[in-house]
Amino acid sequence: NSPGLIPGESVVRDFALTVVQVNAVYRNLGETQIQGLDFTTSYTWKTDTAGRFETGLSVAYIDSYKIDFIGDGTLVEYIGQGIPADSSDDGFLQWKGQGWLAWHFKGINARLTGTYTDGFADLDLDSNPRQVDSTIFYDFQASYKLFPSKSESDMKWWTDMKLTAGVTNLLDTDPPLAQDEGNNSTNYPGHLYTNVGRFVYVQLEKKL
Repeated sequence: NSPGLIPGESVVRDFALTVVQVNAVYRNLGETQIQGLDFTTSYTWKTDTAGRFETGLSVAYIDSYKIDFIGDGTLVEYIGQGIPADSSDDGFLQWKGQGWLAWHFKGINARLTGTYTDGFADLDLDSNPRQVDSTIFYDFQASYKLFPSKSESDMKWWTDMKLTAGVTNLLDTDPPLAQDEGNNSTNYPGHLYTNVGRFVYVQLEKKL
């Protein structure tokens, strides 16, 4: 046995005492400390002639995001301090949130959603500090129940179908530019966004 080994680890040597194999075990030495606040609020109001309306807001705020990757006790702050592992595919965001407005009326259900993603620090092609822009993406969806049944005996194969139509990325917004000194091949944060523009879909659903 060699000094400094923990249970499960071993060193294999040959006849000349040369190390030929090291058997190691995984050790969870890293540490992450996060401080922040999550906030969600919503409000619903009913009208006599225009149906029911709902609105809401959900926000996440990260004040501090510290990581010790190697377990030496040194915690590094990543909020506002750049990009992880020299890759602008991802970022440590201080703010992220989603707001929505919904309407329900006589079998119609519609919802408009806005999703906010904060910016983060980046490096341009000349290694100068720059900021990846924050973005807001909007999605819209509406559904309507077709041929609603009035009783169990009234059920047919075509009753209670639901027709849904929607648009993701309603305004056809592009993801923000991220360069990482020219090392980002897609030129946008690939772990946070997709390059899919406005997408329209229609769905017909029938539950048996």
